[in-house]
Amino acid sequence: MNLHEYQSKEVFREFGIPVPPGRAARSADEAVDAAKSLGGQLWVVKAQVHAGGRGKAGGVKLARDLEAVRAATADMLGKRLVTKQTGPEGLPIETVYVECGSETITLLVSTSSIATWSLTLTAMRVMRPEAKAARYWPAELKR
Repeated sequence: MNLHEYQSKEVFREFGIPVPPGRAARSADEAVDAAKSLGGQLWVVKAQVHAGGRGKAGGVKLARDLEAVRAATADMLGKRLVTKQTGPEGLPIETVYVECGSETITLLVSTSSIATWSLTLTAMRVMRPEAKAARYWPAELKR
């Protein structure tokens, strides 16, 4: 199963796992509206493609004002993002995720999709064991 970042963060929110506020957008106007509704003075605009290395490839941009959100979004949408995982043909950017930014540095750890899936579902079980995690749990991982 491939989930975009914004989709997986919605699952996290459903189970009470804290994630920064954010909204998906399919146009520059939607991205600006998302930034306005999120509030603040710093946003991160992220290309939503099923590949790692988005930041190195120009698919993650910091925006300190609404015009920068608009420009970053317009620059990404409709283009193809090329990373080591996509091959030279790249993947089309049809959606961006606008997230509240933070002045602090966050360490991101890359893992395989199975390890990420397992970690996500383990976190769901720890946070809310009575929750509906079973509907997200693949049959081969059920105990």
